Amino acid sequence: MKVLPHPGTAGALSLLLPGTGQFYISRPGAGIYFFSMALIMWATTFGLLGWIIHILAALHAYSYGTQDQHEATQYLGQNRIR
Repeated sequence: MKVLPHPGTAGALSLLLPGTGQFYISRPGAGIYFFSMALIMWATTFGLLGWIIHILAALHAYSYGTQDQHEATQYLGQNRIR
């Protein structure tokens, strides 16, 4: 049985370094996107608004981690009924 990543861990990872939470929940495309957006935002605003991407990446990783857990729970529930 596959162990699913914890949504809270994914959110915390992305809060520290945008993109790492997305890689943790197996969404590398989103991870690359958030990491590059954080770099661009930190560089273009001279460090003033980069934290916004950290928050958005954390929310994204948490919500997709929660969604993955919900889908897995539904799948397991359907298999038990049959």
